[in-house]
Amino acid sequence: MLRFTRVCRAPTRVMRADAPTGAVGGKSLTLRFATPHENIVNNESIHMVTLPAVTGEMGVLMDHAPCIAQLQPGVVAIQQSAGASEMKKYFISGGFALINADSTASITAAEAIALSDLDAALIKKGLEDARNNLTKGTTELERAEAQIGIDVYSAMSAALGVST
Repeated sequence: MLRFTRVCRAPTRVMRADAPTGAVGGKSLTLRFATPHENIVNNESIHMVTLPAVTGEMGVLMDHAPCIAQLQPGVVAIQQSAGASEMKKYFISGGFALINADSTASITAAEAIALSDLDAALIKKGLEDARNNLTKGTTELERAEAQIGIDVYSAMSAALGVST
């Protein structure tokens, strides 16, 4: 699958001359990352977050252009400080990200789990079951649910580097 990075840009050619451009000159990005069940990151200063946007993988640093991105199943990676080799990684099933002009970002995901908590054997079994359900499905709803399962389990496998 071909992936590309897309840059969100404000439509400057239709903006007033005195409209804010989003450049605030901050020292870090303030992140809020939550699911309906928990706050994973609550207004913490970070260096960068990488998101699995439907348009491609998207890296967000301070002073990023404001935008809204729909997220697909994949990995949200949080780098706490510049040059840090360790990143906190979470698998999400989908959601939305809102990047604001004031160097704040908000990620809301339906589900999120630390990558280290994923079990490769259970993912492989879930993918196998979803594929079986796709072939056995007699209604459009059953086939759609099975396809969603295949998409999510495949994304989990890719996140762990497990072949399917």
